[in-house]
Amino acid sequence: MEKRGMGRWLLRLGGWILLLIVVLAGVVAVRAFYPDQVAYIRVETEDITSSILTEKSFAEEIGLSKELIYAMVDANAMGYTIQSAGQEEALHRWTAKVGYTLRYGRLARMERGLRRWIGGDFLDVRLTASQSDSLRIRYCVVDRTDTLDRGGCTIVGDSLQETMIPIYWTVGLTLAETTDPLVGVYMCEEPRQWNETVGTNYSHLRTIRLRELAEERMEEIDRYLEEGSATRRAWGNLMLGTIYERLGCLWNGDTMAMRSAEECYRQAVKGAPSELRTPIEERIAWIGGYIEEYRKTNDTDVFIESFQDEQIRLPDSCRQLILVYNDRPDRVLCQFRRYEKDENGRWFEAAPVIHSNVGRAGIAPFGEKREGDLRTPSGAYPMGFAFGYEADIELRWPYVVVTPEHYWISDSEDPLYNQMTTEKPKTDNFEYLRRDDDAYKYAAVVEYNMRPVEKYKGSAIFFHVESGYDKGSAGCITVPEEDVVEVLQWLDPEKSPYMLIRTQ
Repeated sequence: MEKRGMGRWLLRLGGWILLLIVVLAGVVAVRAFYPDQVAYIRVETEDITSSILTEKSFAEEIGLSKELIYAMVDANAMGYTIQSAGQEEALHRWTAKVGYTLRYGRLARMERGLRRWIGGDFLDVRLTASQSDSLRIRYCVVDRTDTLDRGGCTIVGDSLQETMIPIYWTVGLTLAETTDPLVGVYMCEEPRQWNETVGTNYSHLRTIRLRELAEERMEEIDRYLEEGSATRRAWGNLMLGTIYERLGCLWNGDTMAMRSAEECYRQAVKGAPSELRTPIEERIAWIGGYIEEYRKTNDTDVFIESFQDEQIRLPDSCRQLILVYNDRPDRVLCQFRRYEKDENGRWFEAAPVIHSNVGRAGIAPFGEKREGDLRTPSGAYPMGFAFGYEADIELRWPYVVVTPEHYWISDSEDPLYNQMTTEKPKTDNFEYLRRDDDAYKYAAVVEYNMRPVEKYKGSAIFFHVESGYDKGSAGCITVPEEDVVEVLQWLDPEKSPYMLIRTQ
């Protein structure tokens, strides 16, 4: 009897071990077979008989949307290096493989349960449809904890298949942006925002924004690439290289962006299909030639000179320059570039270009700035002292920690007009330099209308932290907080830094 009991116990133990092995094998299989983000499709219908509204049809259509989205992203990425239709087709096939995986059906639900149990990442795509006089379709894309996106549409009459395309596209885009941060970067622009920005500056500003968003999300992007296959890493580096190269190609002299593009392309070659290695390697060689040619034909001096005339001139002592410019006087968004002079007295780009914002009414022509007109003055002005709320940054530049007792006078009739004071103002027209928000957390004075001070010509023109992308100020020049800090740390008292502001 004792031996029989021991035998049953061993049999049970063997069963549990076998079950554990099966579960572990399932875990390994799920993780190995679907290493990327997985989206599970579920379609729930009420009295709907259309063959279009099935899990299979939705998965197929959303899969098509996925390929179209990635094709949109890569359409221009290698467009100027692809030599044949075959290479272009290879590029699209390649990029379409690195996104999310779509699954549907009963087996997919079992797999989803296992993935939830083992802690794997996945998304749910739930679509519900109901029909009375019209057909109503709603979708919801969720991750393990939060709703990522939701929406729907109403379809009337016989236009079922044609009208459902936006649902497929929207769901596909939601999944792409969720699973691939690089797609999220490329799809960053809002139609309203960029329609207002149409003009000669459009491609410049959009490229600047792409680079800024990519660098803001670089930690997330790096993690996404490292967790993926060699194909995903190669595709991601190709996209990053494209962003940097576009930025570098916009202006002669941005060799820093070109060097970043070159390194990204070298990483992309490692996992790219054989058909695409040659075009990417040609791109690397072209960048090397571009940088070498730039060293011989530096025309940055000519570019900076184009912003100067008889009224707006930089002194010979200026060896650091901040250039802020747009293409239309009423535009808020501007390009913000930094230059230094080398030992031969020639200008070179000192940092990557970023976006900046000026006054809500744009940039005033030289000499036309007036107090309270919400415009930023044109001209070349010395950079004045920096100020902020805390002494928590190390600068070579003069820096004042401001308190609620630091004021800037904007009353043209006041003897202290356009000056800082710690005396309680005798006028109501002044600014607190220690504000309730972070606008002046880090800032610097732009010495406009200070040498000498003229009544009603404008006051308190500062360089400070922006309130948001494409959000104008009362006349100041604003950039993101981290860029304000970087610029303040760059300023060198021995190089007489100036800010040159103009509409090109």
